[in-house]
Amino acid sequence: GWAGRVDGAAGVRAPPEADSRVSGAACGCDRNARPPTLATIRALASSNHTLAATSAGCLFSWGRRGALGHGGSGASPQRVSALSGVRIVSVAASPSHSLAATAQGWLFSFGSGESGQLGHCDWEPQPLPSRVMSLAAVVVTAVACGDYCSFALSAEGAVYS
Repeated sequence: GWAGRVDGAAGVRAPPEADSRVSGAACGCDRNARPPTLATIRALASSNHTLAATSAGCLFSWGRRGALGHGGSGASPQRVSALSGVRIVSVAASPSHSLAATAQGWLFSFGSGESGQLGHCDWEPQPLPSRVMSLAAVVVTAVACGDYCSFALSAEGAVYS
């Protein structure tokens, strides 16, 4: 299957019978395509989960813990449907949380907020993507994260953490 490990943190090429597990036709992805033909532009893995953004701007995730953006867990890729109305251009994954930047320059975060790393001025977990409103006036073009920190690069070249 997709997971090189039982928890789904490392992805491998899916066998032909796994094609039905990949769904994303609503965002321009071929529902019946095997993973290599989804034209993945960014794929990041942490020790707990994996994120993959396609050239069409769809975001898929799989693994364990609450940083998947769809409130569940599993070894098969699932589309992060909460972000279906936006085009994802940059993603980042840490063991505890995830970040996604959109073509509009919006920043979304999800997962554990235990150290305030989600940018929502609190320490609450976010099982689903939530827009980081403290950067609403900033056009975010790229994201990165560490275990308990998050970084956003603006179109003007400023780094926010």
